[in-house]
Amino acid sequence: MKISGDFNLDFLKIYSNRSLVLIAIFMIFLFILIDSTFYIMLSMMQTKLSSFQSAENVMHAISDTVDEITVIQIRFKKIFIPISAGLFGFLGFLIWFSLRFSFKNLLNKSGYSFLAKERQD
Repeated sequence: MKISGDFNLDFLKIYSNRSLVLIAIFMIFLFILIDSTFYIMLSMMQTKLSSFQSAENVMHAISDTVDEITVIQIRFKKIFIPISAGLFGFLGFLIWFSLRFSFKNLLNKSGYSFLAKERQD
């Protein structure tokens, strides 16, 4: 059974939409996992170091370190998170585009439906 042109386009559209949703979910999950890990790690370091500020001997050094970590957290929120979100979005789009392009070429080359067997009249 030959695949008609309309079936090719419909099948490609369905495949494209499903793959786009799956890739987007996967990339969002990776983005949240990686960025939240860095953010929690920085917060924990700041909390642990700020608890040492009461000691008189190392108070100045620890205070400077806590201030540096605070600056890193602010930069993390304003710079790293948007850049990594854009990077994950761009990589997800590239994966989706390459899968769609290769699947489209495969459909065009095959010309036969793998969903239904040929019927003999």
